[in-house]
Amino acid sequence: MTKMNLLAALQESLERTKGYVDSELAKKADKHNHPYVPTTGGTLTGPISVSGESRFYTETYTDPWTGINCAIKATGNIATTGTVKAGAFSGDLSGHATSSTSSNLLNVNNTEVKTAGGIQFFQKNADTTMMPDSEWWSLVRTQHRGYENGYWQEMAYSFGTDTIKFRRNVNGTLSAWKTIAFAENTIPLSGTSDYSITGNLLFSDSGNTSGAFRGIQGKNAANDYWRCGGSQTASNAGYVEIATGDDSTEPIYARQYSGAFASLVRTATLLDESGNTSFPGTVAATSQLRAGGEVISTSPNAFRAVQGNYGFFIRNDGDHTYFMLTNSGDQYGNWNDLRPIRIDHSNGRVYCDNGITGSLSGNASTATKLATARNIALSGHVTGNANFDGSGNITIATTDNTITTITKSLKVTSDWMDTGIRGNNLSTGTYVVQLFVDGAGQGGQWTEYYSGIMSWFNGGTNSGDADEIFLHKAGHATNGKSMYLRTIRESNGGYVRLQIATDSAFTAAVNLQFKFKKLI
Repeated sequence: MTKMNLLAALQESLERTKGYVDSELAKKADKHNHPYVPTTGGTLTGPISVSGESRFYTETYTDPWTGINCAIKATGNIATTGTVKAGAFSGDLSGHATSSTSSNLLNVNNTEVKTAGGIQFFQKNADTTMMPDSEWWSLVRTQHRGYENGYWQEMAYSFGTDTIKFRRNVNGTLSAWKTIAFAENTIPLSGTSDYSITGNLLFSDSGNTSGAFRGIQGKNAANDYWRCGGSQTASNAGYVEIATGDDSTEPIYARQYSGAFASLVRTATLLDESGNTSFPGTVAATSQLRAGGEVISTSPNAFRAVQGNYGFFIRNDGDHTYFMLTNSGDQYGNWNDLRPIRIDHSNGRVYCDNGITGSLSGNASTATKLATARNIALSGHVTGNANFDGSGNITIATTDNTITTITKSLKVTSDWMDTGIRGNNLSTGTYVVQLFVDGAGQGGQWTEYYSGIMSWFNGGTNSGDADEIFLHKAGHATNGKSMYLRTIRESNGGYVRLQIATDSAFTAAVNLQFKFKKLI
């Protein structure tokens, strides 16, 4: 073979080899669609990074490619009997990582596995069975293996609020969620050091339920209690409370100290063991001061009112009680020389040492007449009135109010006829009745009075009985004529009626006057 032929053969062999390699590489590239790392041997001394996606398959490949940025992704299971260590991880991790020796589980694929042990991580919303509510939550769960309904402790973190919730599951029995809420400014829940708060300590709204309380409280003296906070009796009816508890005799104090609580200076007792209140200094009220019981002072000067240039106060020196005045411009000073009112304690007499100007009410030892006359009036069965000023006796003319007068215009005949007086014209009782007859047209009776006694009933009746009234008469002249009266009852719920008749019929209608005076 010539040199030229040898070179041609080598070139042909190289081209075949290159074609074969290119064909195999094309096959592998078509199968994996990305490069891969060696499965045996070699050491990676630098980071692995990739701009695209690479896959690590469980199949073993011996053809290495180098110098290519790549990542690792397993489409099957990766198992190890040793230890796997990683300095850091970035990117997404999904699926389960398990150990064949302990059956522990690292679950990050949002699918719940109740029977395995290990750690599970979830992010969900709209799942109120697993999460505290329907909002977005992240949840980390540590659990024991081998329980059909799970045995775990879990902690949920809210996406929307600074809230963490805890609960546990004992083989299917879930406890209630317990909440810790965080704000920007927080204080420790326990510790032995003092802590400072630069902002406000805020409590949530206690709502409208009567007695629901928000505040701080504690225990002292082994079995006593205290609290300070707020509550309400109803909507828009809140209040602030400082309270002690146990035997209802624990006092409540407000105190002032010198230094950093070094020495007690003064104490205001809001409530002592018996419910009394005492203050070490002056109590000032800008509005009304009311007391439901007695106001007691052990000072001689017990009460002072200040207005304008003067002060007024009540003084009890043990023998006398004085209404005292100050000098002008000395409203809070001592008393002056005036004694407007003085009461002697031994006999109760009142002295006005500076005289009295004006009117007095009460009893006077002597008087000539009343300053203002009074009208004395009578009412009832009789009426009348007269003015009385005390200078002399009075006489009161009276009118009998028990007489009822009714006038009727009647043309009386010898037959009984109604007078028009019936039922409730009169109240029930016994009456003196008087009939006055006078004038022309009635048969010759002049100025004639008839009188008698009758009974009257103003309720309903159910009878036709009639009772004549015996009449006595007196007057100027009757000319032999007489008048008659009777009462008659109506049947079926009617009334008593007064009827009249005469032994000589009237020739015309005449005004007849009836008067009734009730006896009983």
